[in-house]
Amino acid sequence: MALEFVNKVGRIAEEQNHHPDMYIQYNKVKCSVMSHDVSAITTRDITLAKSINKLI
Repeated sequence: MALEFVNKVGRIAEEQNHHPDMYIQYNKVKCSVMSHDVSAITTRDITLAKSINKLI
């Protein structure tokens, strides 16, 4: 189930050309969204986070 979620997030990330850091532990997934180039949260991060939240 966790891997299925990661794959869905991956497809969204590819569509938006913005990729979260993801950590998988057994059946849990942690997603971290931040623009590393500016070391801050940007509108792109918020858009991606909202898209990911729709999967939950």
